[in-house]
Amino acid sequence: MSSTAPTPSDLLSILPQFLTTLQSSSPISIPPPTLLGAITHFLSQLDPPHLNEFISTLVSSPSLWSQGGLSTREIRNAIRLSVPARIAKINQETTDVYFKNSRRRRRAIEWLDTWLRALPEEQASAGAGQVQIALLQGLDDVQDMDWGNGRVKLEETVVLSLAEMPEDTTTLHMQGLVGVIPHIALDRLQALDMNTLSAHIERYLYVEMDRFNGSTGEDIPSLSRALARSFEVLHSGGPSSRKCAREKIIRFCVDIGQRAEKLESEWTKHSTISHDNDADPVWLKNKTTFFSFLTVGSTILDILLSHPDTSESYHDLHPPSPVNIAIHLLNTLGSFAYLTDASQGGFENYHKVLYGSLDIISTQGGSEGVTGLFKGVMENERLSHAKVGYVLVLAEELIHLLEKREIDVLLPLAERHVYRPAHKSSFEASHAFLLALLKSSAENLDGNSSQAAFFDALLPNYLNIITKQYTQKLISSDQFRQAFPNIVESSLKRSPSSTQLCLSYLFALPLNSDIRQIRITVAPYIDSAALPAYLEDLAQMILTTERHSEERMDLSKNAFELVVKDLSDENKQVGIDCRL
Repeated sequence: MSSTAPTPSDLLSILPQFLTTLQSSSPISIPPPTLLGAITHFLSQLDPPHLNEFISTLVSSPSLWSQGGLSTREIRNAIRLSVPARIAKINQETTDVYFKNSRRRRRAIEWLDTWLRALPEEQASAGAGQVQIALLQGLDDVQDMDWGNGRVKLEETVVLSLAEMPEDTTTLHMQGLVGVIPHIALDRLQALDMNTLSAHIERYLYVEMDRFNGSTGEDIPSLSRALARSFEVLHSGGPSSRKCAREKIIRFCVDIGQRAEKLESEWTKHSTISHDNDADPVWLKNKTTFFSFLTVGSTILDILLSHPDTSESYHDLHPPSPVNIAIHLLNTLGSFAYLTDASQGGFENYHKVLYGSLDIISTQGGSEGVTGLFKGVMENERLSHAKVGYVLVLAEELIHLLEKREIDVLLPLAERHVYRPAHKSSFEASHAFLLALLKSSAENLDGNSSQAAFFDALLPNYLNIITKQYTQKLISSDQFRQAFPNIVESSLKRSPSSTQLCLSYLFALPLNSDIRQIRITVAPYIDSAALPAYLEDLAQMILTTERHSEERMDLSKNAFELVVKDLSDENKQVGIDCRL
């Protein structure tokens, strides 16, 4: 066969020969890439009645579905690709016609109807079910097309086929199952015994994870999506089905968490792991497992957020709560802290699972949920640097919900790791937590003597830490310039003496471009009585900066914006009088 696309007449001239090849029981001699390309091309270009004949021959071919060197997945993909290819052909043919959108949809539906008429009603051959699955996947690849009742009929046919799948699910059956479940509507999937199918999918997923060696594991992403879909189906059912779904979700989180612990142990033994390098099998195995969890975890969050607990009869069954599930999601996420810490890039759905779970805990869990979370993520007495960084990120996000018992554990943890800049994630997380704790404490000072005492002890301690680390270049200029004004703002809520303490640390530092900018930034927090003298000092500071330099221009610009935007209305005139 030619490597270039045949013309319509060429296509019809070689069709008989190709049909004969497919109908023969002898092994197909056509090279696999050429064969797969030909299948896609014939399906997308032929019209009835030749298309009907080709589909029937394809489904019943005794040689194709047992062809050595070709997997069922590859054949399905070739069929799947024919759908967007056919739509591209239809779009090209209807570019310059009236009512082109309705004509395109009519032609697409007619093409699908041809498929449905050509497919056998009975699943007599190995190819019938696989072709239906591939076709359904292809329909989903064309997202802007309404396929009408033909799509519904196809889904119903596939569901019936899945319902007749034998108990001893083979690899071939499982590949078809996991490939098609995400493409079928939830209400139609409820006709299946999804409890059993979900168990099959999960078991097969773990088998694939166990046998992963870098060259295997191509089924893991589709298995993960299918498992997530099975949880959706179960959770969309009645109260007992929802309870079953939530219990399965928690077991999944626990199982993946245990796998992560084993993977981390393996990880630490391989000091030569090439991080972010998919050619390294150890890295790839860890990443693939984590992606699997994030894929399922993302869907779990969607389930929880779209199905609030409202039914009293549902609560009578005592299902796991959304907060309980969110805690398990975060526990499992923390089990992969070693991996996220080592990665230079992000992981898809990581932040969705992280912040979505935190949102559920903060809005529904209260102090009890927060306590349960930190009890779980800190159950090991010895936390790695990566895990400490993860724990402190959670603490920062939930800072307003932390009780004394959590702070008594988290504060010493942060104070230890804020002196360990060698490990970036825990070092930066410690700073972020201490800043958040200082701000939170300042917001709860009214009539609370214990909070005031806590703030008075924390403020000088952190000022000492951050100024020393700035002078030692352990934190960057940007980090210091972002953090210090926040400290001053928090001190303002305590007392003028606290603000003065901050300024004493600031003025003790050698004057440079960072300090000059910070002095301007903190001006709105200066007491009104001391503001005129402070602004005069700022004016002199700017005037003594090198004339026509970029820094002087920036200082002048920021000083102007300070007067116009940041000073209170009663203090604006003071700024104008100082001619900043």
